[in-house]
Amino acid sequence: MAIVGKRGRNRFAGRLLGSSSAKLAAHAHCPTLVVPEKWESEFAEELLAPSQHLASGDEAADEPLSVLEQSVPQQDHRRTFANVAEELNFDSEIVVGVDVRAAATEVVHLAAEAAALTDRPLTLIAAETLNAHGWYPDAEHHRIEVSNIRRGYIDHMERLAGELGDKNPGMAVRWQFFNGSPAGVLAEASRTAALVAVGTRGHGGFAGLLLGSVSQAVLNRSACPVLVVPTSHQK
Repeated sequence: MAIVGKRGRNRFAGRLLGSSSAKLAAHAHCPTLVVPEKWESEFAEELLAPSQHLASGDEAADEPLSVLEQSVPQQDHRRTFANVAEELNFDSEIVVGVDVRAAATEVVHLAAEAAALTDRPLTLIAAETLNAHGWYPDAEHHRIEVSNIRRGYIDHMERLAGELGDKNPGMAVRWQFFNGSPAGVLAEASRTAALVAVGTRGHGGFAGLLLGSVSQAVLNRSACPVLVVPTSHQK
Protein backbone atom coordinates (compact mmCIF):
# COMPACT_ATOMS: atom_id res chain seq x y z
CA MET A 1 0.00 0.00 0.00
CA ALA A 2 1.15 3.54 -0.80
CA ILE A 3 0.17 6.39 1.55
CA VAL A 4 0.15 10.00 0.40
CA GLY A 5 -1.19 13.30 1.67
CA LYS A 6 -3.83 15.35 -0.09
CA ARG A 7 -2.34 18.79 -0.51
CA GLY A 8 -2.20 20.99 -3.60
CA ARG A 9 0.70 23.35 -4.23
CA ASN A 10 -1.39 26.41 -4.90
CA ARG A 11 -3.33 28.75 -2.64
CA PHE A 12 -5.98 26.10 -2.21
CA ALA A 13 -3.51 23.74 -0.52
CA GLY A 14 -5.27 21.00 1.36
CA ARG A 15 -8.47 21.37 -0.64
CA LEU A 16 -7.31 20.23 -4.06
CA LEU A 17 -5.80 16.83 -4.68
CA GLY A 18 -2.11 17.39 -5.41
CA SER A 19 -0.84 16.34 -8.82
CA SER A 20 1.54 13.75 -7.34
CA SER A 21 -1.22 12.21 -5.24
CA ALA A 22 -3.60 12.13 -8.19
CA LYS A 23 -1.08 10.45 -10.49
CA LEU A 24 -0.15 7.86 -7.88
CA ALA A 25 -3.78 6.99 -7.08
CA ALA A 26 -4.62 6.76 -10.78
CA HIS A 27 -1.70 4.61 -11.90
CA ALA A 28 -0.52 2.65 -8.85
CA HIS A 29 -0.69 -1.13 -9.05
CA CYS A 30 -1.32 -1.30 -5.30
CA PRO A 31 -3.96 0.37 -3.10
CA THR A 32 -3.30 4.05 -2.36
CA LEU A 33 -4.42 5.73 0.85
CA VAL A 34 -4.94 9.47 0.39
CA VAL A 35 -5.03 11.36 3.68
CA PRO A 36 -6.26 14.98 3.86
CA GLU A 37 -3.71 17.44 5.22
CA LYS A 38 -6.06 18.47 8.01
CA TRP A 39 -8.03 15.35 8.79
CA GLU A 40 -8.78 15.69 12.50
CA SER A 41 -10.77 18.80 13.34
CA GLU A 42 -9.35 21.06 16.03
CA PHE A 43 -12.90 21.67 17.19
CA ALA A 44 -14.20 18.11 17.33
CA GLU A 45 -15.82 18.78 20.69
CA GLU A 46 -18.32 21.02 18.92
CA LEU A 47 -19.59 17.94 17.05
CA LEU A 48 -19.80 19.75 13.75
CA ALA A 49 -18.71 17.59 10.83
CA PRO A 50 -16.24 19.20 8.39
CA SER A 51 -17.62 20.62 5.17
CA GLN A 52 -16.77 19.48 1.66
CA HIS A 53 -14.81 22.01 -0.36
CA LEU A 54 -14.41 22.46 -4.08
CA ALA A 55 -11.09 23.15 -5.80
CA SER A 56 -12.04 26.84 -5.76
CA GLY A 57 -11.99 26.80 -1.98
CA ASP A 58 -15.75 27.31 -1.76
CA GLU A 59 -17.97 24.91 0.14
CA ALA A 60 -19.55 22.28 -2.11
CA ALA A 61 -23.27 22.71 -2.63
CA ASP A 62 -25.52 20.13 -1.03
CA GLU A 63 -26.66 17.46 -3.47
CA PRO A 64 -30.14 15.89 -3.34
CA LEU A 65 -29.56 12.56 -1.58
CA SER A 66 -32.04 10.18 -0.01
CA VAL A 67 -31.86 6.67 1.43
CA LEU A 68 -34.17 4.32 -0.48
CA GLU A 69 -33.35 1.11 1.37
CA GLN A 70 -31.06 0.02 4.18
CA SER A 71 -30.40 -3.18 6.09
CA VAL A 72 -30.33 -2.11 9.73
CA PRO A 73 -30.23 1.24 11.53
CA GLN A 74 -26.87 2.76 12.39
CA GLN A 75 -25.11 1.85 15.61
CA ASP A 76 -26.45 3.50 18.76
CA HIS A 77 -22.95 4.44 19.96
CA ARG A 78 -22.43 6.91 17.12
CA ARG A 79 -21.88 10.54 17.91
CA THR A 80 -24.43 12.93 16.48
CA PHE A 81 -23.52 16.05 14.52
CA ALA A 82 -25.55 19.23 14.44
CA ASN A 83 -24.89 19.70 10.72
CA VAL A 84 -25.36 16.11 9.47
CA ALA A 85 -28.63 14.25 8.89
CA GLU A 86 -28.93 10.97 10.78
CA GLU A 87 -29.15 8.84 7.64
CA LEU A 88 -25.90 10.44 6.39
CA ASN A 89 -23.99 10.00 9.64
CA PHE A 90 -21.26 7.36 9.29
CA ASP A 91 -19.41 8.25 12.48
CA SER A 92 -16.29 6.08 12.90
CA GLU A 93 -17.43 3.63 10.19
CA ILE A 94 -15.52 2.20 7.24
CA VAL A 95 -17.54 3.07 4.13
CA VAL A 96 -17.07 1.36 0.76
CA GLY A 97 -18.65 2.14 -2.60
CA VAL A 98 -20.14 -1.02 -4.10
CA ASP A 99 -20.38 -1.92 -7.78
CA VAL A 100 -23.65 -3.86 -7.91
CA ARG A 101 -23.02 -5.29 -11.38
CA ALA A 102 -19.90 -7.19 -10.36
CA ALA A 103 -18.90 -9.81 -7.83
CA ALA A 104 -17.30 -8.71 -4.57
CA THR A 105 -14.15 -6.90 -5.65
CA GLU A 106 -10.82 -6.29 -4.00
CA VAL A 107 -11.97 -2.89 -2.75
CA VAL A 108 -14.78 -4.47 -0.71
CA HIS A 109 -12.51 -7.12 0.79
CA LEU A 110 -9.85 -4.55 1.69
CA ALA A 111 -12.48 -2.35 3.32
CA ALA A 112 -13.67 -5.37 5.33
CA GLU A 113 -10.08 -6.09 6.41
CA ALA A 114 -9.67 -2.49 7.53
CA ALA A 115 -12.90 -2.68 9.51
CA ALA A 116 -11.84 -5.93 11.17
CA LEU A 117 -8.34 -4.67 12.02
CA THR A 118 -9.63 -1.42 13.52
CA ASP A 119 -12.73 -2.95 15.12
CA ARG A 120 -15.04 -0.58 13.26
CA PRO A 121 -18.42 -1.16 11.60
CA LEU A 122 -18.44 -1.66 7.83
CA THR A 123 -21.05 0.08 5.68
CA LEU A 124 -21.63 -0.83 2.03
CA ILE A 125 -22.99 2.00 -0.10
CA ALA A 126 -24.55 1.90 -3.55
CA ALA A 127 -26.13 4.85 -5.31
CA GLU A 128 -28.07 5.52 -8.49
CA THR A 129 -29.79 8.63 -9.77
CA LEU A 130 -33.35 7.43 -10.28
CA ASN A 131 -35.08 10.71 -11.08
CA ALA A 132 -33.99 10.96 -14.71
CA HIS A 133 -37.44 10.53 -16.31
CA GLY A 134 -36.07 11.68 -19.65
CA TRP A 135 -34.27 8.37 -20.10
CA TYR A 136 -37.59 6.48 -20.34
CA PRO A 137 -40.28 6.69 -23.05
CA ASP A 138 -43.14 7.11 -20.57
CA ALA A 139 -43.91 7.36 -16.87
CA GLU A 140 -45.06 3.72 -16.58
CA HIS A 141 -41.85 2.42 -18.17
CA HIS A 142 -39.88 4.63 -15.79
CA ARG A 143 -41.74 3.22 -12.78
CA ILE A 144 -41.18 -0.40 -13.84
CA GLU A 145 -37.51 0.14 -14.69
CA VAL A 146 -36.80 1.92 -11.40
CA SER A 147 -38.48 -0.92 -9.51
CA ASN A 148 -36.28 -3.47 -11.30
CA ILE A 149 -33.11 -1.45 -10.67
CA ARG A 150 -34.01 -1.03 -7.02
CA ARG A 151 -34.64 -4.76 -6.57
CA GLY A 152 -31.32 -5.61 -8.21
CA TYR A 153 -29.42 -3.31 -5.88
CA ILE A 154 -31.14 -4.64 -2.77
CA ASP A 155 -30.56 -8.29 -3.68
CA HIS A 156 -26.88 -7.65 -4.41
CA MET A 157 -26.28 -5.67 -1.22
CA GLU A 158 -28.05 -8.23 0.97
CA ARG A 159 -26.05 -11.07 -0.54
CA LEU A 160 -22.73 -9.25 -0.25
CA ALA A 161 -23.37 -8.16 3.34
CA GLY A 162 -24.23 -11.75 4.24
CA GLU A 163 -21.02 -13.08 2.67
CA LEU A 164 -18.88 -10.51 4.48
CA GLY A 165 -20.62 -11.20 7.77
CA ASP A 166 -19.99 -14.94 7.41
CA LYS A 167 -16.30 -14.35 6.68
CA ASN A 168 -15.90 -11.85 9.51
CA PRO A 169 -17.86 -13.10 12.55
CA GLY A 170 -18.47 -10.37 15.08
CA MET A 171 -17.97 -7.52 12.63
CA ALA A 172 -20.96 -5.21 12.20
CA VAL A 173 -21.90 -5.03 8.50
CA ARG A 174 -24.75 -2.99 7.06
CA TRP A 175 -25.70 -1.51 3.70
CA GLN A 176 -27.51 1.51 2.29
CA PHE A 177 -28.88 2.23 -1.17
CA PHE A 178 -29.21 5.90 -2.10
CA ASN A 179 -31.05 7.85 -4.73
CA GLY A 180 -28.32 10.27 -5.73
CA SER A 181 -24.98 10.54 -7.47
CA PRO A 182 -22.29 8.10 -6.31
CA ALA A 183 -19.71 10.88 -5.96
CA GLY A 184 -22.12 12.99 -3.95
CA VAL A 185 -23.00 10.17 -1.57
CA LEU A 186 -19.40 9.09 -0.97
CA ALA A 187 -18.14 12.65 -0.56
CA GLU A 188 -20.91 13.32 1.95
CA ALA A 189 -20.04 10.11 3.80
CA SER A 190 -16.43 11.30 4.11
CA ARG A 191 -17.54 14.09 6.44
CA THR A 192 -18.11 11.62 9.27
CA ALA A 193 -16.61 8.26 8.22
CA ALA A 194 -13.23 7.01 9.42
CA LEU A 195 -12.37 5.84 5.89
CA VAL A 196 -14.01 5.78 2.45
CA ALA A 197 -12.89 3.07 0.00
CA VAL A 198 -13.41 3.25 -3.77
CA GLY A 199 -12.22 1.37 -6.84
CA THR A 200 -10.45 3.10 -9.70
CA ARG A 201 -13.28 2.20 -12.02
CA GLY A 202 -16.65 0.51 -11.81
CA HIS A 203 -19.95 -0.27 -13.52
CA GLY A 204 -23.57 0.59 -12.89
CA GLY A 205 -24.08 3.21 -10.19
CA PHE A 206 -20.34 3.65 -9.83
CA ALA A 207 -19.52 3.71 -13.55
CA GLY A 208 -16.65 6.04 -14.25
CA LEU A 209 -14.91 5.60 -10.91
CA LEU A 210 -11.64 6.24 -12.70
CA LEU A 211 -9.38 9.07 -11.60
CA GLY A 212 -10.21 12.14 -13.63
CA SER A 213 -13.97 11.67 -13.27
CA VAL A 214 -16.13 10.56 -10.35
CA SER A 215 -13.38 9.32 -8.06
CA GLN A 216 -11.45 12.51 -8.73
CA ALA A 217 -14.42 14.44 -7.37
CA VAL A 218 -14.61 12.19 -4.31
CA LEU A 219 -10.91 12.64 -3.58
CA ASN A 220 -11.01 16.41 -4.09
CA ARG A 221 -14.01 16.83 -1.79
CA SER A 222 -13.27 14.19 0.83
CA ALA A 223 -12.85 15.19 4.45
CA CYS A 224 -11.49 11.82 5.63
CA PRO A 225 -8.86 9.40 4.27
CA VAL A 226 -9.83 7.70 0.99
CA LEU A 227 -8.53 4.26 0.00
CA VAL A 228 -8.25 3.97 -3.79
CA VAL A 229 -7.99 0.36 -4.97
CA PRO A 230 -6.97 -0.46 -8.56
CA THR A 231 -9.67 -2.58 -10.18
CA SER A 232 -9.05 -2.26 -13.92
CA HIS A 233 -7.24 -5.61 -14.02
CA GLN A 234 -10.19 -7.46 -12.52
CA LYS A 235 -12.59 -9.42 -14.67
